[in-house]
Amino acid sequence: MYTRKLWFLVLFVWLLPGDALAHRHRADVFVSYSLLKSSDFDGLSLQGSWPIAKEREFSWIGSFSRYSGEDEGKDFTLLAYSGGLRYRARIYTYTRWFVVGQLWIGAVDTIEKLDASTSRHRTDWIAGGGPGIEFRLGGDFQRWSLRLQTDLVHRFNGKTGPAFSIGFAWEGRDLTP
Repeated sequence: MYTRKLWFLVLFVWLLPGDALAHRHRADVFVSYSLLKSSDFDGLSLQGSWPIAKEREFSWIGSFSRYSGEDEGKDFTLLAYSGGLRYRARIYTYTRWFVVGQLWIGAVDTIEKLDASTSRHRTDWIAGGGPGIEFRLGGDFQRWSLRLQTDLVHRFNGKTGPAFSIGFAWEGRDLTP
């Protein structure tokens, strides 16, 4: 379990957008509030992306999320790790609106709190994807965007449901001439 978490942390740090080498799609970091409707969990997500090739709209993504909530009267904490592919394109040529779509696969650690000192742990595979929309802010905040993302999340233990995220994305520098 700890090896997977360490691998994911190394991957995520590699994805941080210090200097992106893409022309139109730069690397970014997305921080959001998320809501899982299948079980009424909410929490925070941190997602990073790195462009696959110069002048392309596709990028690799890596994500870490922490959710908490109750299900059937029991307290749970979910830690989700995922990676995948994102497509992002401008809706019109001279606008600040973008359409976003992503597909990903990963794992979720479910921690059930039994009492003050004990808990039960289980790991499941997850996969999902969905559309989103992004609005680039202007003025002094040109690298910032407001993003609304929806995903259909499937846990391989049988649960499937929608997830909603809203937050801010920050784009790295463009180093191309």
